Amino acid sequence: GAYFLLYSAMLLLAPLLWYAGSLLVWVVPLTPAARHDAGYWLQLLYSFNVLEVYLVCMVLSLLQLDAMAQQIAGEMSQGSCEAASQVLEDHFGDLVQPPTCLTLASGLLSAYWLLLAATLVGIPAGLVVARRLEEEEEEEEAPPPQRV
Repeated sequence: GAYFLLYSAMLLLAPLLWYAGSLLVWVVPLTPAARHDAGYWLQLLYSFNVLEVYLVCMVLSLLQLDAMAQQIAGEMSQGSCEAASQVLEDHFGDLVQPPTCLTLASGLLSAYWLLLAATLVGIPAGLVVARRLEEEEEEEEAPPPQRV
């Protein structure tokens, strides 16, 4: 229960708030104090953003899923998988090459690619906004040039 809520917040809520906050800071004129506060909250939200980690882990897990399942099935069956493979070969050998005791087919749905595209666009855009906030804050803190 609680871990699922925390996971969901870090995976979906923090990135969405970070994107929305970055967009608002870019569009809405703010006072220096409000810009400072917005920069603080955007940095805090970005530190809880785990979306890009999730996307990378998803692809890596899919690449290894079938191999791990085959290994686990082989260890758990202790020889029964070989017997099942012989039966599969006898009855289904012409349909599936090579017939195996366990096969997992995995892939990425179109929603993953949409999420990846949003991440690849959103993170650099948000970082540009954060950098601009820092530059404006540095300009305000710098002493005015003195006339000679």
